[in-house]
Amino acid sequence: MNPNIRRLKNEFANLKKSPYSEFTTEPIDENDMLHWQATIPGQVGTPYEGGVFHLAIDFPEKDYPFRPPKIRFVTKIFHPFVDHEGKIHIDFLKDQWSPAYSIGQVLLMIVATLSSFASTDPPANIEASQLLITDKELFDKTAREWTQQNAMEHQVQYTLGQQEEKGEVSQELEKQ
Repeated sequence: MNPNIRRLKNEFANLKKSPYSEFTTEPIDENDMLHWQATIPGQVGTPYEGGVFHLAIDFPEKDYPFRPPKIRFVTKIFHPFVDHEGKIHIDFLKDQWSPAYSIGQVLLMIVATLSSFASTDPPANIEASQLLITDKELFDKTAREWTQQNAMEHQVQYTLGQQEEKGEVSQELEKQ
């Protein structure tokens, strides 16, 4: 068996034995360990509180764990380190990656990033970054509005239904 796949199977088995309360994650299909999905509930006391955020995780076929997975928010989110396509721009998913990280640790770091905006990385969302620096109250209000519009479970289901009617369901959401 490919050692990358063996490691992912071990990580998944460990997550099933000892799940985290901060997120859920699993392969989209247990026969394809390279493509996972995750769900992160918005943390209490943050502008994301009450939201449910879905992520797509794609592991490199040959180089995992020596190269990081590509992780992006499927749910739209207003955050300084998440671009308009949902890609997460944080050092631990780029040049500060370590093969010692498990997917559980990585998701915990993403959860922490949703409640603490301290990072030396350049922002991926300039508007969110500038609001956070110049008007934290307006940043929080905008992030809460985005959460209300895009991340509430009833909103996610409604949006899925609209996309299905139009034949526009993305692969990531269709597989949830």
